[in-house]
Amino acid sequence: WNELGKMLNEVWVREDGAEMTLSKMAVDTGYNTQHVYTFCAKHPSSRVLPVKGNANMVTILSGASKVHKPKAGSKKTYGGLAFYNVGVSVAKSELYSWLPLKPKEDGVEPFGFCRFPAYPEEFFKGLTAERQIEVKDKNNFSKWIWEKTYERNEPLDTFVYARAAATAMGMDKWKDENWDTIDNYVTNSAPISTKKVEKKQKAKRGDSFW
Repeated sequence: WNELGKMLNEVWVREDGAEMTLSKMAVDTGYNTQHVYTFCAKHPSSRVLPVKGNANMVTILSGASKVHKPKAGSKKTYGGLAFYNVGVSVAKSELYSWLPLKPKEDGVEPFGFCRFPAYPEEFFKGLTAERQIEVKDKNNFSKWIWEKTYERNEPLDTFVYARAAATAMGMDKWKDENWDTIDNYVTNSAPISTKKVEKKQKAKRGDSFW
């Protein structure tokens, strides 16, 4: 947990020398739930959010729900901490529709085109470790579920939750000028710290895309 917390202050350097920090982190509450809540409660909700996968949702991210202390009838919360459900099936279907995309003849990349570093083959096996199959329920109605075709599916899971974090930031509504604002800020900034990034975001929070 300490190592995970350190990632919030980690700096990544782009090829052009611009420095970037982590904007938002989504943490899965499906395992070690109370530990996740305790960890998330220690950090600003603007940067860290607890999430839980929900295969039946038709959207990427639900609204916020308050997290209560694990005591029967307790109305106490983790300092106002809220968790979010993630439509994992929607996110996986979206990703799988993007992966086959290729740049057009003129070099223009279509919406959803995915770029990856030179990761080993194991990563891509994990990213495509599940498939949708049709099954019958007890009433003989058809439904679609995801099943593993490869045991280590962590790359797929982490992509889905990163996608949820992006949705929480409002990226689905961003326009070209919003991306240009981010790129210009990162490119023109001196080495940045988490504190400076948060101040910059607060200054722009009046803008709808923040």
